[in-house]
Amino acid sequence: MAKSKEKSKTDSVVDTKNNKRKSRFLTTFICIFLGVVVIFAATMGFMIGVRNARAYVRYENVTMDEGVVNFFSSRFKDLYLDRAVSGRDTEEFWASDAGEGVTHGEKLEEEFRGYLSEIAVANRLFYRYSKLTVADEECIARSIKWLVDFRAGGSINKFNEMVAEYGFDYDDFVTATEMLYKAEKAKAVIYGPRGENLAADTEGTQCMDYLNNYTHVALVFISTQYRNEWNSTGTSYEQVRLNYVERAEREAEIEEISLLINNYMEGVGDRYITTDDFERFLSGYECDPAMKETGYYFRPGTEGTEAFSERFLPVVERALEMEVGDYARVDLNVAPLDGDNGFVGSCFIYKYDAQWGAWLDEDNPFLSDFLPLAADYYYAESLNILGKEVLFTKNYDNKILCVSSPRNNDFCVRTWR
Repeated sequence: MAKSKEKSKTDSVVDTKNNKRKSRFLTTFICIFLGVVVIFAATMGFMIGVRNARAYVRYENVTMDEGVVNFFSSRFKDLYLDRAVSGRDTEEFWASDAGEGVTHGEKLEEEFRGYLSEIAVANRLFYRYSKLTVADEECIARSIKWLVDFRAGGSINKFNEMVAEYGFDYDDFVTATEMLYKAEKAKAVIYGPRGENLAADTEGTQCMDYLNNYTHVALVFISTQYRNEWNSTGTSYEQVRLNYVERAEREAEIEEISLLINNYMEGVGDRYITTDDFERFLSGYECDPAMKETGYYFRPGTEGTEAFSERFLPVVERALEMEVGDYARVDLNVAPLDGDNGFVGSCFIYKYDAQWGAWLDEDNPFLSDFLPLAADYYYAESLNILGKEVLFTKNYDNKILCVSSPRNNDFCVRTWR
């Protein structure tokens, strides 16, 4: 028992010494670790401070220094002159009137700030939703190498000599090129290449809000020359000339429908058009059965509207003027085209609310470009709203003037390789 007690006492002393050693080790390790963290944080803070101090443009963690801004300045000046009518890089041109009480020089400076804001915001949005992949980095590197090879024989030193007059160097060029790449990719990263991410958001209201900018109408075409004889499947038809009796009947029907519409719109008479009447008309005459359920969606500049307007412009113009719930009549005399017989008669229009989810119908020719256009709209809106938060520092205000930059048409990547 005595030996056992003695052994236990010895073990206790050893354990105490070991614990003290472990404690000193942990204390030392923690002190070293915290020291490294503090040094790292201080270093990062210093680097960020230096970067911010050198920044000419800043949006959150995205910055542009002098060389990068100089690159964008030389490029934007070239882009502005390319689209200006008879634009030449002369003092006379920049002092000339650009309309709305501003000179071309003033307009250039204002638009350049917007251009920089868009690039800065687009870069921040890109990193908020994604990051550069290995394939992206390789594409950027190949594109830069091709340009340096083409312009400077692959020599970075020679490249720097050639671009010195523009106020940037190779490193600035690389940074700016990468920013342009991310700015181009940002919209696709957020919304998908053709806006499909918008459609996937079934809980969102953006698609419906955008669809409400369209004019949604049902159209009843009544010809006074031909009638359609549909095949058994209702997918194609033949045009059969009306006889005298059929033509007279149709002319009377057109006048009867017109009376009902007038009574409704003017609030007179005891008989007026109803949606049930219009639904019945849609099942006959020369109406397109493929559009009966969905209706037509018109919006200036869209593919479907532009194509339809080529032959039925008066219908589109009248529809765009209408309010929801209105009816209208448009008389038409459309010339024959590509073997058809044209159209002579009347088109009746009923404008009604857009239908939720219409953009999901991939077969609707009037909404074939809906998602890309909606993505363009909301992306531009984001750039505009967030662009107001971009900071132009005193460095920028004291030095940068786009109008005095040389025009850069050569030292830029035009095609990603």
